[in-house]
Amino acid sequence: MACSRGGAPAPAALFSETMACYDNIIGLSRLDCPCIEDAPPEGYSTSQSGLYIADYPPFLEMDGYNECGQGSVWDVLDRARTQAIAAFTADTNAALMTVFQSRRDRFKGQIGDATGREALSTSNTYAGARIACNPVRGGTMKITAIGTLFSAAGTVTVKVINSLNEQVGDDITLTVANGFHLNTLSTPIELPTYIDYDDKHEYFLVYTHNPANPAKLNTVSGCCGFYPRFDMAAPMWKGQYSGSKAWANWVMVGGWTGNTLTDFDLCGVSTGTQLNGLSLQVELGCDVGLLLCNGSLDFSTDPQALSIAYAILWKSLSNAASLLLGSTKLTRTATANREYLKEARADWDRKYETNLNYIVQQATISSNDCLACKDEIGMQVATVMTA
Repeated sequence: MACSRGGAPAPAALFSETMACYDNIIGLSRLDCPCIEDAPPEGYSTSQSGLYIADYPPFLEMDGYNECGQGSVWDVLDRARTQAIAAFTADTNAALMTVFQSRRDRFKGQIGDATGREALSTSNTYAGARIACNPVRGGTMKITAIGTLFSAAGTVTVKVINSLNEQVGDDITLTVANGFHLNTLSTPIELPTYIDYDDKHEYFLVYTHNPANPAKLNTVSGCCGFYPRFDMAAPMWKGQYSGSKAWANWVMVGGWTGNTLTDFDLCGVSTGTQLNGLSLQVELGCDVGLLLCNGSLDFSTDPQALSIAYAILWKSLSNAASLLLGSTKLTRTATANREYLKEARADWDRKYETNLNYIVQQATISSNDCLACKDEIGMQVATVMTA
């Protein structure tokens, strides 16, 4: 279903990274680069939509295609496209959140205690934490830091493996200490809460148990009527939680030990809430961008897909014009076309906004469990644009 449009501007969506389906959505040029020493940007002549920046003047007439290094026309066009995708993602996320709202409170904070006295004692090879996800289409869990609580200083290597027995991402090396140590991740781990064909999806953060440096048994604590549990037969997300407990609307967290890393699909439906020395800093919420791109775009049958491509094209052209007008390297091109570039940039900006409004108008939540239409009372049309 689509929603009526309007409302005051809202903050951009929680997760606004460029999605894979926008990679090479438009190309830079159909031309072959005659460079010998340097190559043009990867994918410069690849276009999912069949649209290219250099099909439009003055870019199709510009000198500099024989230069492929930093500051060349290739660099200008590549930067223009990268900036356009980032702007489009931010603009559509902000505009969509004037129309839709999350069905659940977003959460940003810690799961798991930083204290524990008893040391882990197990004969199993591996230990770690287990995270079961509320199967919400469009939901995302972002792990920004992992706390460790061990007996002595050193490091542990953690793997993230899902309940399909697939490792997600690379190994993560964490610092451990005699006590609690917080490891901020240089690259946060972003995990969807829903996976096709696995409506009881889980993630396991596992490390090799070292009896000489065992983890301390920290827990997911509760009080005042809030008592965390891990039970897939009666998941916590059946309730409604807010504030520091809002994570329970999205996930359950418990402990795990085992001897293999290939049998996670056979885990029982329940476990304890001891996290075996790990705690998490997470952000849980809706990935609004999935309303527009969930997997791939179909330019043959979906008119919205081509509108997205054209929006990114118009924004790329406008960005390229701005870069040229401010360039000291491509002086002749910028000077000869200065007035044209100014006029064309204004036209491209208008076309971008028109496409953006159409895309937001056509957005639906039929394949998304994360969002709902906002109440129409008191709403008015408002588009949020990046600078």
